[in-house]
Amino acid sequence: MQRISTSTALSTRPTPRTSGTPGYFSDGNAATGLPGTVVDQDWMNGIQETLVNAILASGLQLDPSDDTLLTKAIPILAASVQGRLLGEVYLTSSTVYTAPAGTRYVEIELVGGGGGSGGVPAPANTSQVNVSTGGNAGSYVRARIYNAALFTNVQVTIGAPGPGGAAGTHDGVPGGTTSFGTYTAPGGSGGKTASVTSFPNAGLSVRTSQGSPSTSADISYVGAGPTLWQVINGTVGVTSTGGASPFGPGGYASIGVDGGAQGAAGGLGAGGGGVMAPGTYTQGLAGAAGGQGLAIVRAYS
Repeated sequence: MQRISTSTALSTRPTPRTSGTPGYFSDGNAATGLPGTVVDQDWMNGIQETLVNAILASGLQLDPSDDTLLTKAIPILAASVQGRLLGEVYLTSSTVYTAPAGTRYVEIELVGGGGGSGGVPAPANTSQVNVSTGGNAGSYVRARIYNAALFTNVQVTIGAPGPGGAAGTHDGVPGGTTSFGTYTAPGGSGGKTASVTSFPNAGLSVRTSQGSPSTSADISYVGAGPTLWQVINGTVGVTSTGGASPFGPGGYASIGVDGGAQGAAGGLGAGGGGVMAPGTYTQGLAGAAGGQGLAIVRAYS
């Protein structure tokens, strides 16, 4: 592609005429005396410069021997559009994040590891039920980062899942903190253990985390707490579901009828489900683990 270069070509573009009504080409009709449409300098120069400007805007140079310049220019121009998604990664293990070339800003979503549910000891007698609450979900953080120094070769740490408490009177273990550079989402707290001797009864744990999520983020909040546990009598009850995260459900509740109810592990960033040892049970139960943390990073041009 090159501008017209014949011996009669002008060195500067003539000023386009502003008269005339925009319309469409016609072959004309000799029988009716309708003339064909005249292709003038303004129209030809307009077509030429439209093509030339697109090629030059991409950074390519005009070359009369290359008819593929416009084809090459289109993807270059598309890549230069600001706000285009350049890449998205879901990180479930710690690593160093490197943004793609051309990144202008990144958006991050972080969730800390979910806390494990508490363990319970064997009941002292048939009139006692030992039950634990589920673990808390990890804190959530969302931020848009424009400072390249804060998203170039950044250490990303994924919060570990909090293990369930050991069989006996042992609280669940808190989940680990997920971080992207200076942005942090602490893990959820572990579940607690309770001994119940009056029926029916119910209880829950206060929604807590192992610290405050980054206040400099656009959105940040402490993860959800577990649901209520309920004990109907000395042999029947429902355990506590772990706190849910934006990326996974809490470990589900189990129904205990004359036997132990074992909690389930939580989804990503969610708390582990609680456990229950009814009065007829002769052994303690370990709690369930929470879910590991997660970091999502989206890079934009």
